[in-house]
Amino acid sequence: MILSDLLVQARAQLDDTALPTLWSDPDVTGWLNEAIDEVCLRRRGILDSTTPSICSLAITPYVQRYHLDPTILKVERVRLGSNPVPLKKFTMGLMDDRVEYWDFPYRAGPPQFWFSDQDNKDHLVLVVVPFPNIADTMALSVWRMPLDCEYLKAPKDTPPMPFYLHRGLTDWVEYRAYDRKDAETYDPARSDRAYKRFEDRYGKRPSADALKLMGENALRGVQPQYF
Repeated sequence: MILSDLLVQARAQLDDTALPTLWSDPDVTGWLNEAIDEVCLRRRGILDSTTPSICSLAITPYVQRYHLDPTILKVERVRLGSNPVPLKKFTMGLMDDRVEYWDFPYRAGPPQFWFSDQDNKDHLVLVVVPFPNIADTMALSVWRMPLDCEYLKAPKDTPPMPFYLHRGLTDWVEYRAYDRKDAETYDPARSDRAYKRFEDRYGKRPSADALKLMGENALRGVQPQYF
């Protein structure tokens, strides 16, 4: 669906088709963009392996930690440019338990494993093991939030997620519209019903702790091979 279609659907759902409308197009468009953010948080709506600024990292010899774009929620796959076989996904805890001195640069070599960590601002950091001993590149597959250029602005813009996730976006618009403290439009019961429909379709919003665990792959690991 494109923005103009979603605006028509939203107006019909809001019973707001007569002029002058109760809610402006900028307001409804803003709520649609909020809904896109919510879907990405609840359903990991954007899987990306091709955007160079997001999915390609240069490896520097003897550098083990790489800061990721802040739009990334979770790294799914990592592959070196020099090797068609993806690196093995891991966790810091399992590295500590099973591989001695994995974070010592004197054990440098071709990276075999990766895991996600966070910096002091809670931004995701990709860690490769062992320390790389040559320059290379990494190709990533990630789940991410929208880029600024992907939000709905022009009439023919389309949400940056699979088509089957589009139609329910207007439930979020209805929730936000009737939750506004306005004597003419405030209807908390209708707002709650719209929110429940949105939640039933896309799932509950994860907590900050749940998002952190997802980003760090904290619940998953594989058996390592010593290097």
